[in-house]
Amino acid sequence: MNRFLIIKLLSVTLVTAAFIIVFIWFSIDTLVSGYVKTVVGKYSISADVALEMYEKKLHGYLLCAFFGALAVTVALSYFIMKLVLTPIKCMIRISGEIAEGNFTGRVPELTNDEVGDLARSFNQMTQGLNNFESMHKNLMLDAIHEMRIPLNGIHGCLEILNGNIAPAALKTLSSLKNETVRLSELVEDVFQLASAEAVRGNLELTELDLQQAVNDALKDFIPLFWEKDIIIRVDTPKGDIFAFAEQRALARIFRNLLSNAVIFAPEQTEVDIRITAEKGKAKVTFCNIASKLTDEDMPFVFESFYRGKNLRQCDHRGAGIGLAIVKQLAEAQNGTATAELVDRLIFTNVFLPLKKIAYA
Repeated sequence: MNRFLIIKLLSVTLVTAAFIIVFIWFSIDTLVSGYVKTVVGKYSISADVALEMYEKKLHGYLLCAFFGALAVTVALSYFIMKLVLTPIKCMIRISGEIAEGNFTGRVPELTNDEVGDLARSFNQMTQGLNNFESMHKNLMLDAIHEMRIPLNGIHGCLEILNGNIAPAALKTLSSLKNETVRLSELVEDVFQLASAEAVRGNLELTELDLQQAVNDALKDFIPLFWEKDIIIRVDTPKGDIFAFAEQRALARIFRNLLSNAVIFAPEQTEVDIRITAEKGKAKVTFCNIASKLTDEDMPFVFESFYRGKNLRQCDHRGAGIGLAIVKQLAEAQNGTATAELVDRLIFTNVFLPLKKIAYA
């Protein structure tokens, strides 16, 4: 869009310059024609020859003046418009980053005029949003930390009372204990989500082997898959795919996806994990049957606390934060996460910056 605006502004300047040059051209031609005829009549010189020589010389000077003025006009106009449009172009780019949750971008303050004032105001707004977001994240982390302490105390007291209470009250005590555990798990999930949002831009990315990372995450989940008679298949290419990632964040992504597969995949089914490279990105895909999900659920699966219409009626534990954490951590590592539903199969894709492919 900015290029089209430059062309429009340049066109106005060029049309104006061309009109002035043409007007001067014909004005001089008219004046010179009359002058030459007067001189020729007075000194008996061939009018056509004298006029042709004079016009040729004059037109040469006019052409030089025209192209010189044109070059200066274009250079100055382009420079001035570049000063005006560069901050606007940056604002468009940074506005997109703000919409995605990144408040660190700043617009260069190149001038002291109205455009510079606009850039400074935009930067102040962005800084204010960044400060508010930081305060929000710190508040979330502090609040969750404070919630953990009494919950741990309540849970400990219930454990002590469990062996020293009348049998008639054991059922009530057991119910209280289960709800306390469930609330503790919810607080922990929210804490992990807030932590995932807070690490954006602060992770130190290193070269990691994706197949090794998947195998490490699988170790704790294999017994859980065996209990449901679920077959795990890890499909890897001929070469080892390395990505730029942070080890703990990557492990958390894979653990969340494996946890979802354990919880939601039906018994005696399969879970496929595929590691590939696509368009300069490393791609890890988790695929399993998701009979409770619908096409209407897919646009919202990465939103916090979303569980799907059909899943709310099922006795599945969890607050619907797992995939939100996956997306936050993937984006914090300069990647992304997507999901699609095809014939009752959900394909959850994690894209990360590709480092290399080491062929065996």
